[in-house]
This record gives sequence, C-alpha cells and structure tokens, in this order.
Amino acid sequence: MAKRSIVGELINFRGLVYGPVNEMGVVALFAKVCEELGFIIEEIRAEFPDCIARRQVDKGWERVAIEFEFVSSNFQRHGHDPEACDLIVCYEHDWETCPVPVLALKPYIAEAKANVSGPLQPSRVRACTHAKNSRGSNGRMWADEGARACKHAPYPPRPSRRAG
Repeated sequence: MAKRSIVGELINFRGLVYGPVNEMGVVALFAKVCEELGFIIEEIRAEFPDCIARRQVDKGWERVAIEFEFVSSNFQRHGHDPEACDLIVCYEHDWETCPVPVLALKPYIAEAKANVSGPLQPSRVRACTHAKNSRGSNGRMWADEGARACKHAPYPPRPSRRAG
C-alpha cells in the first residue's frame, strides 16, 4: 500500500504549492522569505533553538535565536525555554500569552501573494531542452531573459576556440 500524502492548503507561493503541515514546512517557507524579512540565516540545526540568524540593527548585525514551530503553542508543548529563544517563527500564531516574540508566516504570505505581479510570460523565459544538460550552471531549469540557462540555450553561439 502506498504511503498517504497529506498536504496543506493551496498557496502557490514562490515554488511551494502547498502550505506547511509541520515544522519542516515552516523551515522551508522561512528560507524563501527570510531576506525580505530582514534576516540572514547562519545555521539551521536539529537542536533547540532550530536556527541562528542575524538581523541588521543600527550598529551592525544582531544574533537571533529562532525556534520553528507549525503553530506557536507547540513551543510550550515541547517544553522549550523562553529565555533561550529570541523569536518563534510559525505558520499560525495560536498562543496569545506567548512570552517570546512570534513571526507568523501565514498572514505574511497572504499579503505577499497579493503583491505578486503575475506569472512569468513565456516570451521572457528561455529554457534549455538539451537532454544531457537540462539545468544551467546555477541548477535552475530556466532563467529570465538575459541570463544563460546553459550552453545549449537559444543564445548566439560562443566564438569557437582554435587549437594552437
């Protein structure tokens, strides 16, 4: 019997089709939006706190200990120490008396999706269709106009090198 696949709500947000259903989905979503939220990630780990990040402040970059949770109340359920954590990043905030600042991603992506200008137009995308090398040097399947997806993309040929 095939393993059941449980997915979250449809979000179609920057390559993620479905919203998170667990803590790992929150990690993936945060990685997609961390820079626009003002964070840079230094490490993600399997111990508490889950993430060490930095955010820019007046005099440099401040260290931020982040714990990821699907819902903010899981922080309490897991018995984490509020004194050892600077921020909870969750998908849904459901703990009104939380002693730690909370960043809920669900409302953020709802607002961010409202500002998306639309899908890429086919004329703006150039794709490599070569069977041996269908990814560019950056690992992407396609690139915006002006960027080279791979040596087989529909761009003018490079000048040949003469042996010699």
